[in-house]
Amino acid sequence: MTGASRRGRAAAACAALAVLLAAAGCATNGSASQGGNSHAVLTLDVFQPFSGATAFEGPEQLAGCLAGVKVVNESGGVLGHKLQCVPTDDKGDPADAVPIVDKMLASTSNLVGVVGPAQTAPAVVPLITASKVPMFSDCGCAQYDHSTNPYYFRIDPSDSLAGIAMAYWAYTSYGKHAAASFTNDPGAQTTVPALLQEYKHLGGNFAANQTLVPDQTSYRTEVQSLMGSHPSAIVTEMDPQTAATYFSEVQQLDNGTFPKVEVTNLGLKSSYIQAVSSAIGKSVFSSNFVSVAPISPTGPGFQSYKRAVVTLGSAIKQPAQYLTDSYSIADFDSVILMALAMTEAKSTNPSTWVHLVTGIANGGAGATLVHSYSAGVAASKAGHKVAYIGANGPFDFNKYRNAAGAFEVLRYQPASNSEKQVGLDLARRHPKDHFPLRCPLRRGPGERRDRAAGEGRHSGRTYR
Repeated sequence: MTGASRRGRAAAACAALAVLLAAAGCATNGSASQGGNSHAVLTLDVFQPFSGATAFEGPEQLAGCLAGVKVVNESGGVLGHKLQCVPTDDKGDPADAVPIVDKMLASTSNLVGVVGPAQTAPAVVPLITASKVPMFSDCGCAQYDHSTNPYYFRIDPSDSLAGIAMAYWAYTSYGKHAAASFTNDPGAQTTVPALLQEYKHLGGNFAANQTLVPDQTSYRTEVQSLMGSHPSAIVTEMDPQTAATYFSEVQQLDNGTFPKVEVTNLGLKSSYIQAVSSAIGKSVFSSNFVSVAPISPTGPGFQSYKRAVVTLGSAIKQPAQYLTDSYSIADFDSVILMALAMTEAKSTNPSTWVHLVTGIANGGAGATLVHSYSAGVAASKAGHKVAYIGANGPFDFNKYRNAAGAFEVLRYQPASNSEKQVGLDLARRHPKDHFPLRCPLRRGPGERRDRAAGEGRHSGRTYR
């Protein structure tokens, strides 16, 4: 899994969107050649930050794309075409991203899909849509909760849903008097509205609600204020360095009783674990911190991803770090979905195959269930409709092309470098049905996922 509900950093881009679009102009529909040459290599552009504060996101998404392309190409490609992943650095900034996406659309030959965008989505989605190129995005911001864009697919659960899951765990585990402390970057803030609303709906009242400027040398004033409210727990998202500074000062003022802390899925990122546990001690970290994250499945689809990602070699630095990364896994599945849609449509033109994606992801009556690209191609050639359950389990896109999801709660175990599940399927247990979550678990609480081996969970479904 990855750091931050960073899918939602796009929210900050919204205010400047009109100005940026006017300044940059729109790419023409013909800017991306879409597989006209019968032997051309088809391009998937990984439009993500590879530099700047969120530079970790680019390699994370690229790993999933490369693993998917490896599987597709080893199975013969798509309609005689090989695929390739081409990274484009959007710098994580909407002002930079608009001219960058214009250049990408104008210069990329045989562009059939985009892996992304993330936080720059509000600025660049209209431009990519105008070129009729499908996007498989990890932006979690609420403005896409009801998207009607036929070229936009959100492949990870919304940050709004993550906020609901976190509120449920905070209320049921820590009671009515928790505190919230989030940095002011949009990636953190997109979780907050749903968190606050749901916690109140359940009967809770946050003792404090802090918004922090990241990367300060001290947060002693903020920590004193929060600890003075005597919270039953702290619900949070901060970047690793901010969290290390903040919680080291919490430790100085905790009178020997460190509070319980609930973190977004950023808490599962190695850089976060290392920074915070070094600041407060591994035993304190493992005893008091939990992370709420989308459930990571396993099964045949996951095994295919696992085999592909560990053999990426020098293409990705330390590819094993992405074995249980839910974003990388979702990108892998996105590549397979696109390839299967092209196969079924017998065309690499996105306008021809994009409408098939939801049907392949969701299945339906009479669909043949497959867990791999090669099995999907075989079923399609035999004249069958395909239902793809991949490495990340079922996408279950709703009518807004948003992937459904369920969440688990994990606690880091330093002795084994693994995460122990301490809570599961939060939104399914929620008394209020906000989203259509259909991810039954095949494994109970208390079991462990090994970070190195990439062991996860599987969500299953039956077709008739």
